[in-house]
Amino acid sequence: MMKKKKALAMSVLCAVASAGFVMGASAETMHGNLEEVIVEGSADVLPGGFLVANDRVGILGDIKAIDVPFTQKQYSEKTITTFYDPNQPLNGTLANNPSIRVGSPSPMYTDFSMRGVNMNAAHYYINGIPNLFNQTRSIPAYTLESVDIVSGPNTVLNGATFSNNGTNGTDAPAGLLNATTKRATNKDVTRYTQRFSGRSTLTEDIDFGRRFGENKEWGVRVNAHHENGGLSMEGAKVTDKSVYINVDHKDEKSSTNLFGGYFDWKVDGGQRWLQAGSVKAGHLASAPSGKNNLSFDSQTKYNHGYMMTLNHN
Repeated sequence: MMKKKKALAMSVLCAVASAGFVMGASAETMHGNLEEVIVEGSADVLPGGFLVANDRVGILGDIKAIDVPFTQKQYSEKTITTFYDPNQPLNGTLANNPSIRVGSPSPMYTDFSMRGVNMNAAHYYINGIPNLFNQTRSIPAYTLESVDIVSGPNTVLNGATFSNNGTNGTDAPAGLLNATTKRATNKDVTRYTQRFSGRSTLTEDIDFGRRFGENKEWGVRVNAHHENGGLSMEGAKVTDKSVYINVDHKDEKSSTNLFGGYFDWKVDGGQRWLQAGSVKAGHLASAPSGKNNLSFDSQTKYNHGYMMTLNHN
């Protein structure tokens, strides 16, 4: 009996669909009453039946999928390239996310805020590994193929996070930023790029990728970066000489990725900020000229060294 009811329901639905096409193609109007149609469903799943309507989200318990209080976006290599700024490598990508406000225009700092919580590059993950960057050294954007940004209760999703939060004391980070490095693709990559910015800054990038082996199981991707010249602010200069290598291996049972490199980055006269304190009504000072460099003499930020990540599944 149940099978007959289902067969009848399907027949009625097909008839309705067919009538809809006829009505759309003809100016005639059809009238009539259909027999009662009973559609069986469940409030526990979303339309289509592939996704459960409720899910357990950490300490928030079981809530509706549309009410989960965080957003997730994955930005592609095209986004990173289109909004790339040599002096502030990842800021252009971050600015695409409505949960993030870039905090400092200075090339000496990586500050930003997510959902009102101050953060910096110390909170970046690269290939799922944290704590490789800091407030003054950003992630090398030219080595990345994608950036994942989860804004919301990071502790709920991933358990305990950093015990300190850089510029904001002990407040918990408001989300997660994970960057994935470029791997060699099946198509050979040989790319040289030049950029000119600021007053006289010339940037050169080399991107080289190849796969090897009988089944292309081995891959090598090399990214070299050279930057030198004056920034848009008079008296500020930058030099950057860095090279990174990504080696990966894939077979039927495992995948391994080794990423590492050498960085040598320095900014001279990159300015700090001003703060107006104890300002009385009617005595507000005029805004300083953007042409002025507020750095003290011989002010320099210098980061150099090595880094490496290893992932194995």
